[in-house]
Amino acid sequence: MMLSSGNDPKPMLLKFTDGGVDQRHTLEAVKLANICLFKEFNLDLLIHARCAPGHSYTNPAERVMSILNLGLQNVSLERKPCEKKIEDALKNKNSMAQVRAFHEENPNFRIRQGWTESLEEVKRTIQNRFVRLKRKDEPVQVLDPLSDQDIEVMKRHLRELFPDMDLTKLQKTHTRKIKSYQDRLDRHCKSTQYVFQIKKCDNVSCCIPPRNPLPSWLPDPQLDATGEHYLPYSEVRGKETTEKDRPTLKLLKKKKPLVPAEEPAEGVDCSTVLTNTCKNVDVLGYIEEPQSTPSLCTVQNARLIVDCIECRKPRVVYSKYRLTERQQYSIVCDLSELEYTCGSPILPPSNPLYKTVMARSTITCQSPVELSYYRSGFGHANLCSYCCGEGEVKVNPPSCDVIHFT
Repeated sequence: MMLSSGNDPKPMLLKFTDGGVDQRHTLEAVKLANICLFKEFNLDLLIHARCAPGHSYTNPAERVMSILNLGLQNVSLERKPCEKKIEDALKNKNSMAQVRAFHEENPNFRIRQGWTESLEEVKRTIQNRFVRLKRKDEPVQVLDPLSDQDIEVMKRHLRELFPDMDLTKLQKTHTRKIKSYQDRLDRHCKSTQYVFQIKKCDNVSCCIPPRNPLPSWLPDPQLDATGEHYLPYSEVRGKETTEKDRPTLKLLKKKKPLVPAEEPAEGVDCSTVLTNTCKNVDVLGYIEEPQSTPSLCTVQNARLIVDCIECRKPRVVYSKYRLTERQQYSIVCDLSELEYTCGSPILPPSNPLYKTVMARSTITCQSPVELSYYRSGFGHANLCSYCCGEGEVKVNPPSCDVIHFT
C-alpha cells in the first residue's frame, strides 16, 4: 500500500505480508531487499509488517487464500515435459534449492530455460483463473516475477551502500561483520519481531531531504492498565514503545514454593498434606502439565525435530515411547497447519498425542539449541547453537562470536 500526502508523490510504503520465508523481515536477505526498495523509489518511510503467529485471520495476505482456493477447484495441473537430458537431471532433485544448486554448477546445461518453458502453461492456467476472482468487489491482480535485469538494478543499491558485502552470503552470520550495513541499520532502521521499518535521516549528506516532515516510528502494541486489551493507536503514536507486550513473548516460568493449604492437624504427617493438597503452580497461574517432566528430555526419548517460527532454531520433540508411523504422520499433519514457537505445546489439546509428545516448556527464542539435538542425529551436527549458522564451528562462546568454515 502506497500512501501520499497532498500533491506529493507517494513517499511512504506499507507492506503487510504473510511472513513466509521470502517475506520474513527478520531475515537479513529480506531486510536488504527492503533497503533496495526504499532506495529505488526514494521513499521517506517503509514499513514491512506481519501478524503474530496464530492470528492469520487478521492478515489479508492469509485470508485471501480462501478466495484463491476457489479458483483452484476442479482443476488439474501438469507441466510439459522438458528435454530428456533435463528430465534426467531433474529426476533426483526433490526441491527448488537443489535445482538452483544444479543450475549454478552447470550453467551451460540450460536447465533454467527448460524448466521455465515447462511451467509456462501451468502458470498461464493459474493466472487465468485467479484474475477472474474478486475480494470485496476488487479484482485480484497477478504480477509477473522480476526478471534478472530488474534484480540486478535493485542489487546496484547494495553494491553502492555496502561495497564490502558479499551478495552471495546474506545470512546474519556474515552481514553482522559488515560495519557499513550495521551502521545503516542503526541510523535508518528499526527492527522488531513483527515490524521492520526504514526512514530517512536528517543528514542531507546521507539522504535526500524528505518531501514531508519525517513521521515517527510505528509503535509496538502496548497493553492498557487492565492487561487484557491493547491501547489504541492514537494513545501510543509518537511514543517510545518496547516489545514487552508482544503476544508470543515467552517468559520463563518460576515455580511457587509448595505450601500446605491449611495448617495440618496434630499428629498428621506434613508430607501427606503437601502431597494431597498442593500442586506446582507457576507465577502466571498455569498448572504444570504431566508431560513437562525434565527426566523425559533426554536423547533416548528424542523422536522428531520442529523449527520455531520466530527464531528458526530447531527444537527436539520428546516422547517416552517410540512413535508409530501413523503417530508420526498425525504429528506432521498438525505441525504443517500450526505455527510452533519456543516454549509452547507441540500439539493442540484435541490431538490424542497431546500428552504423549512434548518439547521443553522452559526454553525461549534466546535459548541455544539443545544438546540432545546434536546427539540424536536428526539434524546437522555442524549447526551453531546460538545463530544456527552452518559450517564447522571453531569458537562458540555465549556471545556467538563464531568462526564458520565452509
